[in-house]
Amino acid sequence: MINDWIRSSSEPVFAARCPRIGIMMNIRRSLIGVIFAVLAAASLARDVVTAPYRPDSGNLSIRCGILVDGIADQPATFQTVKIIDGRVASIGYSEDAVDLDLSLYTCLPGLIDTHTHLTDRTDDTTDLSVVYSRTKLESIDIARENALLTLMAGITTARNTGAYIKWSARDLRDLINRGDAVGPRVLVAGYYLSVPAGGGDLMIPGYEESEIPAHVRAGIARGPEEFRQKAEEAVAGGADFLKIIASGAVLAFGG
Repeated sequence: MINDWIRSSSEPVFAARCPRIGIMMNIRRSLIGVIFAVLAAASLARDVVTAPYRPDSGNLSIRCGILVDGIADQPATFQTVKIIDGRVASIGYSEDAVDLDLSLYTCLPGLIDTHTHLTDRTDDTTDLSVVYSRTKLESIDIARENALLTLMAGITTARNTGAYIKWSARDLRDLINRGDAVGPRVLVAGYYLSVPAGGGDLMIPGYEESEIPAHVRAGIARGPEEFRQKAEEAVAGGADFLKIIASGAVLAFGG
């Protein structure tokens, strides 16, 4: 599907500039991740495909003007990346015709953001009480937008290290995995595990504790037994890892 669109388009669709630094892993295999992920997102913007969104697992040859493979000390020039059955089969100089000519651009492996919060807006920190009235569906809508922007920045795996609204990040992950949303692979902590008024508790001066909705305090616990219970609930609910904030945090009042 994406291959057909590439061959019919004369407009460059992939210009990878690294706005954020992540951890590069499985370099040669992950190269296919950023190429196909960005092409998929770009084609969505042109109404080329509709949900469910599936990665192209076919064959494709790409000529890169500059290739940063994450292994060599220096970038390589005019390299052809050959993809067979959705996997990078070879990388090297070739004068053969290619399906996608990116000779004016730089290609690089998919980046990994190990600490992000896709379910939040950047301006939430000016008044965190907005989270009190935000529904999970609204949070997921925010997350969908952030996930697409994250993918378009060249990040193909993101670790969502906590969300105030219970399971909003997990549901985003599952939407992406089902092909119902566009974004990177997402690993989620579920909710914050924290003590009352700790770094993961959304207690704000001027608001009574009774005013805080239960779904934004899903991981608040006292003592080892409650923490154990909350941790087990997080894992059972689908968390990929646990996020513990024992006391203060950068957004916690008094922290």
